[in-house]
Amino acid sequence: MAMEILGLRVRHKRLGVGTITHRSGNVFIVTFPARHGPKLREFTYPDAFADRLEPLNVFVQDAVAQLIREKMGKT
Repeated sequence: MAMEILGLRVRHKRLGVGTITHRSGNVFIVTFPARHGPKLREFTYPDAFADRLEPLNVFVQDAVAQLIREKMGKT
């Protein structure tokens, strides 16, 4: 991973706001609060930020958007 994202708060369209709690290589886990205990969901970095997750930190939003553009060849 190019950027440290552990502890970053993110928004998912359906699951709400969660926190990145684990990572290994380009795979990371977001923990979302839920009524009957936390829900853990696995995502791929940076692909998940292209359509499923939004970083709540504006500086991280810009950095991730740049990574996605580079990955897609649209610098």
